[in-house]
Amino acid sequence: IMTRMEKICTLFAITMFFLISQGMNADELVVRHATGGQATALEIEGEYWYQSLGDKLVVIRKHGNGQLATRMLTTYPAEASCTDLIVHDQTMYALLDNSGVVTFSLRSANVPMVVNRQNAASLGIVPHDLVMVGDWPVVIGSGGAVRLTDGKQIVSTEGNITGIGMSMDRGIVYATNGQLVDADT
Repeated sequence: IMTRMEKICTLFAITMFFLISQGMNADELVVRHATGGQATALEIEGEYWYQSLGDKLVVIRKHGNGQLATRMLTTYPAEASCTDLIVHDQTMYALLDNSGVVTFSLRSANVPMVVNRQNAASLGIVPHDLVMVGDWPVVIGSGGAVRLTDGKQIVSTEGNITGIGMSMDRGIVYATNGQLVDADT
């Protein structure tokens, strides 16, 4: 029969074992605190992490040594928050909550440079999401879909596009108002 102290020590040892094993088997990043805005989007490209914090883009070295650079995503503070990031061919696109897309060059990956700013009017849609359609980075939203590499509107519609893809036999197919639509027809 175990004494009370043995029971307490055994329970403590089991608890510590589970806590330590959870820490050793961690396989995801959890941001517990961020200053400057809510951390909503993260892209990992090469040796760098690109993290959106409200109206800023923060560049962090993948294997430590802290923050390398901070870039404003908006033309003035608190204008909008970044809700999505996508990287394609040394270019990063940052979606500003329903208001526009900022394009960054990653030629100098540790210090991204703003190349272009497009608002909803210049895109011709109210942007909601960034997605990859085949090899194309695309912004989708209310009014259609725009290919970001050349600014061409690839879908124009009255509704809100919630998903888009490339079909082998139908070309571009998208979801709007609970329906799947073939863009060619």
